[in-house]
Amino acid sequence: MDITKIEKKYCIRYKEKDNPSWKQLKLDKKFKFISELTIQFSSLRYFIEKICFANGGRDFLSYFNYPNIEVVDDESKLFLLKLYKIYELKKYKMFFIPVNSEKYKDLKYAYLFNKNTDLESLILYAFLQSIYLQNIYKNLFLTKEDMIMINSILISYEYKFEEEKNKWIIFNGFLRENMLLNQFFQQTQIQGKITRENFEKHLELSFNKMKKEDKNFLSNMRKQFDLQFNAFLQKIHKFQKTNEYKKFHNHCIKTIQPFKFPLKQYFGKNAQIQYKCFLNLLQEFEQNYKKMHLKKSS
Repeated sequence: MDITKIEKKYCIRYKEKDNPSWKQLKLDKKFKFISELTIQFSSLRYFIEKICFANGGRDFLSYFNYPNIEVVDDESKLFLLKLYKIYELKKYKMFFIPVNSEKYKDLKYAYLFNKNTDLESLILYAFLQSIYLQNIYKNLFLTKEDMIMINSILISYEYKFEEEKNKWIIFNGFLRENMLLNQFFQQTQIQGKITRENFEKHLELSFNKMKKEDKNFLSNMRKQFDLQFNAFLQKIHKFQKTNEYKKFHNHCIKTIQPFKFPLKQYFGKNAQIQYKCFLNLLQEFEQNYKKMHLKKSS
């Protein structure tokens, strides 16, 4: 079984243009060994992003709290470690962003990327993440509207956010961010209707209701988005010329290295038997993966 295979449509977050709701994801039968308990603990999207990155459906992967793995069972853990082994075999690389905020000072935040990645765009995207992690930059004054735009970009998971062809993705993120900030989120919480499973359904229903009640809702939101997006880009482009951004950029460049998951470090001294079991399973997987792909390419 090739665990990297997934339909490309799952690698696009949004359901359609001018719609803030994400695609509904269902677990393919071949991935059923990822336990429901783990999916409830992390999320199905946590796995989908990593599968998409393994098969080229994404150019990059953000890794919060590296090398932590958000699973609660060994089968799901083994699945992720197999994906990480594929990253190694495909010679993916990684870098770390500097974190100096008090809240996240002990956090290691990594970005993994493949050979197709526009590195400069990814570093700029990573800079937005550093702002979200509450890093302070004295030469950058951000308004509430700027923070909404940053969140809109980050939740869209589109690192080439400046490209015109991707603008609809960021606009969807802008719609989503504004929906989460308005009464939709508060009302559904108060009424007890919102759950992890039906969140997207309620979001879309509320969005459609707003469009129906106000025929100019979507056009007004687009005008607002264009103004805020352009103003934000001007501010970010100006900041990129400062020594503060150059320092951030240089840190990312200096920490670039081949991705190799620190298996022994992850399990630690108190789980040596578990470490050896996983190591053997991963070595077996690596041999089979190489045989399968060498056969295909010959």
